[in-house]
Amino acid sequence: MTVQVVSSLLGLQMLAVEWNSLLADSTADSIFLTWEWIVAWLESVGRGVPLMVMLSRDTSGRLCGAAPFYRRCWRLLRTLPYRALCVLGDADNGSEYGNLMVRRGYEEPVTTDLMRHLLTDAASDVVWLPNMGPEPDENHSLAGAAAEAGWQVRERPAEFARVELPEEFGLYLGRLPGKIRYQMRTGLQRLDSAGAVVRSADREPDSLEMFLSELFRLHQLRWTRRGVPGLFADPRMRDFYRVLAKRMLGRGWLRLDLLWAAGRAVAAQIGFAYHGTFYELQRGFDPAYANVPAGLGAALRNRVMERCIHEGIRTYDFLGEMTEDKLRAGAVSVKGHDLIAIRPSVRTTPLLRLPLWPTGRYLKAEAL
Repeated sequence: MTVQVVSSLLGLQMLAVEWNSLLADSTADSIFLTWEWIVAWLESVGRGVPLMVMLSRDTSGRLCGAAPFYRRCWRLLRTLPYRALCVLGDADNGSEYGNLMVRRGYEEPVTTDLMRHLLTDAASDVVWLPNMGPEPDENHSLAGAAAEAGWQVRERPAEFARVELPEEFGLYLGRLPGKIRYQMRTGLQRLDSAGAVVRSADREPDSLEMFLSELFRLHQLRWTRRGVPGLFADPRMRDFYRVLAKRMLGRGWLRLDLLWAAGRAVAAQIGFAYHGTFYELQRGFDPAYANVPAGLGAALRNRVMERCIHEGIRTYDFLGEMTEDKLRAGAVSVKGHDLIAIRPSVRTTPLLRLPLWPTGRYLKAEAL
């Protein structure tokens, strides 16, 4: 195996076909590691971040592994700096399931080789992989490979929520507790009686900007009522979703839906249908609309689930953390983990000795 480094956006852009082919043949396959997600993030939120993407190729030149990282500065107690490698596309946007991408059958040699090469990179102190997915790595764990290569590794649990969808929507509703099932059905019936319909951006591609504007508006309504800015108050995030939606629409993965009632959008949801899984990202609704049992958001989600089942999608992924809303929708908890790998050195002694994580009070990433 030979290892090469990609350090420019242009170099990454040239890998589009190879990148997604490798991802599809790996246990790390998810929408968040696709070339489309990562490049959209680099063109908006992560504009100008220093890339550190390591590629592993066999003797024929076939891409067999990729460590998709960028460099970021962390500070301990706002003073002592550490040089971190973070997963591309991870910051401030709901990304999950960060990982190395390694072709099936090559896991052990490629993962260890990549982690060894990352250790020889004197410009990094830590590697940070939050919210690693629940899919089992049956061949060679990243933690084991990192330890074998010389890193000091810590892990902690992370939680995800999913529903395995049956072959019929009625069977899905039948799994829910009686009271919740009644509320779901009643809400759908009331909306149907009121003439409410679901409009989908992939079926109205010329209206994509309208769909996005409604998503931003309805999502912000939810958060401004709580007195917080909300995700789309950041213009970089609006840019990211605009770039991302166009790319995902072109691939047939975008699912951006509006619940349309009384001549306007009253609920919105965006997600992606990718390789048999639906990933739910953001939702919003109009609190001024007439009360619907279980809520407008739940009603729209049910219609999206119904479409997923019709399309043969069998996993509906709510992503990180279990909430009451997800439990009501029949989600079950699935376990994943966070991983931090630390280079042993005098410089990193505080990180080695103390149980510090970059999501806590003392160790913080600098803003992008």
